[in-house]
Amino acid sequence: MGRYSHSKIDTFKTCPKKYDYNYVQELEPIEDSINLIVGKLYHAAIEAVLKGEDPVPFYDEFDGLVLRNMLRHCRRGTLERVVNHYFTYYEDIDRDNEILFVEKKFEHLTDDADVISGVIDVVYRRHGFVFVKDHKTTVNALKYTQLDVKLNRQLNVYSLVLEKDFSLINTYMEIDEVCIRELDEVTLNKDGTPTVDQKKLAWVTYEDYLETLIDLDLDADPKYYGILKYLKERGHPLFRRITVPVEEITRDNIYKEQISIIKSIETIEPYRVKSKLCDFCPFQELCNLELQGTNDVLVEHIRKSRYKPKIDDGAIEDE
Repeated sequence: MGRYSHSKIDTFKTCPKKYDYNYVQELEPIEDSINLIVGKLYHAAIEAVLKGEDPVPFYDEFDGLVLRNMLRHCRRGTLERVVNHYFTYYEDIDRDNEILFVEKKFEHLTDDADVISGVIDVVYRRHGFVFVKDHKTTVNALKYTQLDVKLNRQLNVYSLVLEKDFSLINTYMEIDEVCIRELDEVTLNKDGTPTVDQKKLAWVTYEDYLETLIDLDLDADPKYYGILKYLKERGHPLFRRITVPVEEITRDNIYKEQISIIKSIETIEPYRVKSKLCDFCPFQELCNLELQGTNDVLVEHIRKSRYKPKIDDGAIEDE
């Protein structure tokens, strides 16, 4: 019997060699990427707020990163402001939500006696419909689309697990994408009027732009109708919520694909899949050296200086 998280399955699908380094040889980079650290802190803060617990320790840890100049476009208090703004932004929409699960751990037994484990961010019920939600964080522009959510393997498997293991007929899948950064002030031209350059307004909200126009008594000026329309239709630059109905055929096919990948993990020797993702792989240097047949002394030095053995504390791997 094997035990597999979504992260393990996704890693093998991306590159079996990376899977071998991470989960067979159990190598772990000594330093996590800053994006991964920020994502974990955001998830921890959201979880604390939803459970009525204190998120301040996570805000403090984030501020420590800022003080060490590890985060561009952030200041002390950025994470706290983003989290508070997130709940305010969706307050009216989420008012009737009945929270069923927050950071729900599960272990799903497949027909082949393998275990798929994971942690579901949020499950809630609204007006009789059940939603499974995942939070995705970024420090760049928002990118998720309807198709990304519809075909998201993680959410589709969670949907099936909710039905099979928790007797919840899941109706919708949802991703809340959140950018962790500060908003910009409205850029003014040399004559004191607001810019209409979309690039300069990438991190400005519709509300802030409209308020600037009102303050300058320009809100009725037709010159700004187009940019106001653009900003309103674009939505908030820090938050994007995409909700799609569960399609049973798609969900079941994705689940079958996950089972197929598990069988491959158990039978296929690890090989490298070279792609653009290699540039972001924490094992890139080690992998290149080994493939080039570099001497064992150098490879061992890289292993000891860049990686540490994973510590198995018995916890289900966070997704």
